[in-house]
Amino acid sequence: MPIIKSDYIRDKLSYIESKIKNDTKQELYNINKTAEDIFMHILNDVYGWQLVNANNIKTNFPAIDLIDTTNKIVIQVTSDTSSDKVKKDTIEKFKKLIKEDEYKAYHDYQIKMFYIKQKPNFKLKTLEILKKAQVEKSDLLGIEDINKQVSANPNIAQKVFKTLCEILHDKICDSDTPPQLTTKLGKSTIIGREKELEEIEYHLNSSKALLVHGIGGMGKSTIASYYLHQHKNKFDYYGFFEGLDDFVNKLEIALNLKIKKRQERLTIVLHELTKLNGNKLLVIDDIQDIEKNKKTIQKILDLKEHNGFKILLTSREEIEGIDKYLLNTLS
Repeated sequence: MPIIKSDYIRDKLSYIESKIKNDTKQELYNINKTAEDIFMHILNDVYGWQLVNANNIKTNFPAIDLIDTTNKIVIQVTSDTSSDKVKKDTIEKFKKLIKEDEYKAYHDYQIKMFYIKQKPNFKLKTLEILKKAQVEKSDLLGIEDINKQVSANPNIAQKVFKTLCEILHDKICDSDTPPQLTTKLGKSTIIGREKELEEIEYHLNSSKALLVHGIGGMGKSTIASYYLHQHKNKFDYYGFFEGLDDFVNKLEIALNLKIKKRQERLTIVLHELTKLNGNKLLVIDDIQDIEKNKKTIQKILDLKEHNGFKILLTSREEIEGIDKYLLNTLS
């Protein structure tokens, strides 16, 4: 089964965006410089431009970050969504700059912005001011524009996928196994439970395997699936399985296995899982008949002895040989 390239791209761009937000809050700005080069290549893939880093033309090039001398484009790459960033720090500075002899060659270049966080939603008055400076709303680009192009054009998706694989040195790109091992990932919304989610994260980080248990109706499935949605971008492979049979069936498909009738399906599936590089998060929901399935459960839990595995189980019953987290009613 081939990697779903648009999903991979969306997840990685979302991760980069999230990383930038967190680093900016902590006043760490190195990621912004790295993002300039990442998105330079991606913008070239998406729009067919020939952008280069402006600092390659002149060290500490003022006002803008990327230049395409063929298509006459200059781009400011930023996480700052204020109107002053585009009006004063970019347009005004660049207009002033091109009056100098050293930069006159760029006098007819089109100014564009690329936002590495969500694009700003400027008021009409601001857009009119930008338009007077020959900067249209369509010149304000962001990650959502890349995702639209990727979803609409398989050729663009292939180019961006290859670029991200090379930049991120992602071993998953050498694999035919999709990052998302199951079509469904369970519920992606939850009300409350912040404390419980933090505690589940703590236990999983320390033990690599955790059972969330409790009586029916406590929300075990919901909290497990939400945890997966919350953390999936940290993992190279992830999946949400509705019971032990579903675990084997879905992985046989995802791993593109052709298991003969008399072969031990679980053993083969688990062996193939250990061949996957990177970090894996496996969520198995609503495990039943614990005594009957004791050996199967133990074989799955043995995965945590291999590098990169985290296993989250839910059940109404307790299971031996695994850390337990009792989920109570929402207070």
